[in-house]
Amino acid sequence: MKLKIEFWVSITAMITAVAAVVVAIIQTRVMTAEAETEREHARLSVLPVLSISDRSNIGDKNGRFSIAIVNKGLGPAVIERFETFVDGERTESWGKYVSELSQGKVLLEGNARNIQSISTATVTEGTIISNGDSIYPIALEGRANLIQMLLSSERQGKVEICFCSLYKECWLADSTKARPQPLNSCL
Repeated sequence: MKLKIEFWVSITAMITAVAAVVVAIIQTRVMTAEAETEREHARLSVLPVLSISDRSNIGDKNGRFSIAIVNKGLGPAVIERFETFVDGERTESWGKYVSELSQGKVLLEGNARNIQSISTATVTEGTIISNGDSIYPIALEGRANLIQMLLSSERQGKVEICFCSLYKECWLADSTKARPQPLNSCL
């Protein structure tokens, strides 16, 4: 009789030990999934989304043209690269960009300058655009016909910005596309 009781006690102890191991495995999996969810939430809570658009206003005599970079995301965008192109060829300055886009009719530099007002903002590696903030890398005011030339150009102007989140996730924003494209890095 004593042997039977010891046998059942040892079986019960083994079942309890196996159950404890199973519970520990399940608890570890639940905690891992929970930690992954928390990491994903933290990552998404600082996700930047940059939008590039041109803005214009043309009146009877004068007009305005600008390019806006807006962070519509939840976190700051860290700019890693900023470039401008006309017909796929990289331009070195806003003066060249505007001149090439207008086929030499709108000039921002030199004695032949024909734009009344020019405002530029430097966008370099390391520039941070906070969520909800905007940068206008170029804004022009001039005669309406000159601004119209920029808007109706047959040439294709494009602005590209490679930016990263605080978690080093990177995207390429392109003024000719609606959404930034994910990248492994901006290098």
